Amino acid sequence: MADDKSNRGSGDGNRVAGDQDYEFRYFATKFGLSIPQIRELFGKHGNDRETLYREARKLGNAVTTQERVSNDDRTFHNPGRP
Repeated sequence: MADDKSNRGSGDGNRVAGDQDYEFRYFATKFGLSIPQIRELFGKHGNDRETLYREARKLGNAVTTQERVSNDDRTFHNPGRP
């Protein structure tokens, strides 16, 4: 039986396929997080795209800020650096 092209359902664009590795890789790359961190986000917040983006941004900013502080500490406290 052929598909009825006029009968189009609503898309799931607001949901993320949490069982697909490519989604984890996409989120990890986009927000600079690790795959385990992304899996934890999916486990904690479900697969709602808006919620995941918001929480990944928060976590990504926290990680970036912490890395920045760590890098600054190494720069300022490295006596061997010219």
